[in-house]
Amino acid sequence: MACGAGPNGLPFDPALLLSFEGGWDASKVQMLDHMVILMYSGDQAQRKVAHEVLTQVKNHPDSWRVVDTVLATSQSPDAKFFALNVLENVISTRWLVLPEEQRNGIKQYVVQLVIKISADEHFAATQKHFLTKLNETLVHIVKQEWPQSWESFIPDICGSSKANQSLCENNLRILNLLSEEVFSFGKTQMVSKKVAKLKDSLNAQFSTIYELCNFVFKSHISGPGSIKGSLLTTTLSTLANFLEWIPLGYIFETDLIQMLLVHFWDPLEYRIECAKCLNEIACLHEGVQQYQPQLVRCFQGVVEKIQQLPENTPQACAQLPGPQRVFWEVFHNQVALLLTAFLKHNMAAMEAQQAYMIPALNYLVRISMGPNDETFKICVEFWQTFSARIFLELQQRRAQPGAAAGGGGASPPPLLLDGGTAGGGG
Repeated sequence: MACGAGPNGLPFDPALLLSFEGGWDASKVQMLDHMVILMYSGDQAQRKVAHEVLTQVKNHPDSWRVVDTVLATSQSPDAKFFALNVLENVISTRWLVLPEEQRNGIKQYVVQLVIKISADEHFAATQKHFLTKLNETLVHIVKQEWPQSWESFIPDICGSSKANQSLCENNLRILNLLSEEVFSFGKTQMVSKKVAKLKDSLNAQFSTIYELCNFVFKSHISGPGSIKGSLLTTTLSTLANFLEWIPLGYIFETDLIQMLLVHFWDPLEYRIECAKCLNEIACLHEGVQQYQPQLVRCFQGVVEKIQQLPENTPQACAQLPGPQRVFWEVFHNQVALLLTAFLKHNMAAMEAQQAYMIPALNYLVRISMGPNDETFKICVEFWQTFSARIFLELQQRRAQPGAAAGGGGASPPPLLLDGGTAGGGG
C-alpha cells in the first residue's frame, strides 16, 4: 500500500483512487479494499469519507477500465461487488456512447467470467452471491445489446448449456432474470417500444429455450439420477416464470402438462415447483378457448393427484417438525392458488366436470381449515367469489318465466345445489 498518511487519518491519499491512467496496480486495489472496509465498519467520520470517495470512483468516466483488475486481485468480496456496481453504472448510463470495441470487450469479459465461475460446481457454490451479481450485470448488457447487436445470445447460451450441468443451471437463472426484467419490471425501467421489441424477440426465440428445458426433463426421465436435483428445480422454476407469456402451443400442443404431472408431482423435492408451473397454466385466460379440452384434462390430472394426498395433512401441519411443516404449508398454499386459478378463470369448463369439481372443492374446504393464514386468505377470497356467483345464478333462474311454478324445462342449479333450500324463504 502507498506510504504516507493522507487526510482524515487514512494511510494514503484517497485522491490516488481517482487516477485511472495506465490502469491500477495491486496497491491501488488494496486502497479500494480499505475504503470499502471503512464504508461498512468504520466510525461515522470514516464512513462519510469512504462514501464520498467511492461515489467519486463510481461516477468517474474511466473507472470501469479497472474493474477487471479489481475482480482479479481484490481480497474483499464487498470490493468486488462495488466493482460490478461500477460496471452496471456505465452499462446503464454510458453504454451507447462507448466505442463498439470497448463494448465488445466488456461483453466478452463478463461472459467469460460468468462461464468460468458457473462451469465449476465448487466455485459456483462458494461464490454464489458474487455469481448472482455477475448474472445481473450480464443481463444489463443483454438488455442493451440484444437482439439488434447480439442476435445469437439465446442460441449461444442455450447451446453451451448442454455441455455442463452447473453451467446449464446458471444459464437458466440468467434466462429467468432476463424474462423478469422484460415482463415484470420492463414497464417501469424501459420505454414501451424497447419492452415490446424484447418481448417479440423472446417469443420468436423461445423455441430454443423450450428445447433446452425439454432436454433437461427428458434426460432426467430417460436416465433417473443423471440430472442434478438442483438443475431440475431451477428448470422448473424458470419454466414457471416463462409460462405466463410463451406461445400457447408450447403448453397445449406438446406433452409438457403430462410430463409435469407424471414425473414431477410425486417426488417431494419437485412438487412445489411443479405446482407453480401448473398454476401458471391454470391462470391463463387469454386465447385459451381453443385449448379448453387440454385445460380440462390438466384440471382432471391435478385433482387425481390431490385425491391421492393424505386427507388429514392440512389440519395436521401444526404438529409436524419444522422443515416438514414449512414444506406442507408452502405446498398447500400453492395448491390453493392452483385450484382457485382453475375455477376462477375457467369456471364453466370445470363445472361441467362434476366428478372432479366436487373433490376439488372438498380439498379447498380442508385446506381452508388449515393453520396457514395466507392459504386461508386465498381460500376465503375464492369462497366469496364462488358463493356470490352461485347466488346470482340462482337469482337469475328465479327471475326466469315459469321458474316460480317449477317449470320442468329449467336446467339444474349449479353443482346440483337445490335453489329452493339454498335461497331461504323468499
